[in-house]
Amino acid sequence: MPADLNPSQVLGSWFHSHEEDEPGRKIYRSAGFPFPPSRGRTGFTIEANGDVVINQPGMDDRTTTNPGTWSLDGNILTITSTTWSGSFEVVKTIEDSYVLRQR
Repeated sequence: MPADLNPSQVLGSWFHSHEEDEPGRKIYRSAGFPFPPSRGRTGFTIEANGDVVINQPGMDDRTTTNPGTWSLDGNILTITSTTWSGSFEVVKTIEDSYVLRQR
């Protein structure tokens, strides 16, 4: 488990790499990662002011966005939105990806 993270380490866009999920763990990678084709990915963009934009595939495969907020306490990332929320323990960081365990 990583030490307390600096908030600047979580800024940016992150998308669910469901192909890499493990039991009890969800993998999120930065938007620049060369993901294989998919019909849409859930993700979020974390902004420095405490806002987050949730990205979800819509019914017609176009991405929908919804606003929310985020906070980081040690290595616990909490995201809150009307459409999607979660509290995640950052289990490890690997280059441009986080391994998150949903709490």
